[in-house]
Amino acid sequence: MTDIAIAWIAGHCNISGNEKADQNAKNPLGYQRSETKLIPGERELRLRIDKIITDEWQERWKSGSTGEFFRKINPEVGYKITYTNSNRQKEITMTWLRFGKNTLHYYLNKMNIHTDGMCNHCKVPEDTEHFLMNCPASGLNEIIKKNVKKKK
Repeated sequence: MTDIAIAWIAGHCNISGNEKADQNAKNPLGYQRSETKLIPGERELRLRIDKIITDEWQERWKSGSTGEFFRKINPEVGYKITYTNSNRQKEITMTWLRFGKNTLHYYLNKMNIHTDGMCNHCKVPEDTEHFLMNCPASGLNEIIKKNVKKKK
């Protein structure tokens, strides 16, 4: 047989707003009415401030004139680190791909290094999406499509 002990533990001890709530709860039929202004704690304030900052950040991100490629991949802002790798060069390469900054013709043209920014094979802008997903000359699109099908 198991013994069960029930104990009351005062969880509101010495917290002014909670002490007042306890007092009012113990006398619900009393006619005394008191108004207590509760001041949010540090954690609550931090959460509110974080929400205000994140909402503003999200609004600026949605309406911004830069980062169009990355916004397609990552429409929501956040504090979470999206990719890390112990190999620094791989981490840099992945970040460049995520931000759409690399040595493909489209981006070189933006820096006045390539004449028209077009794919030599397809005659469309050679950007990251085209190179990885659509260009038969890269050979990557078939590999990616096969891997996507395997995961489904």
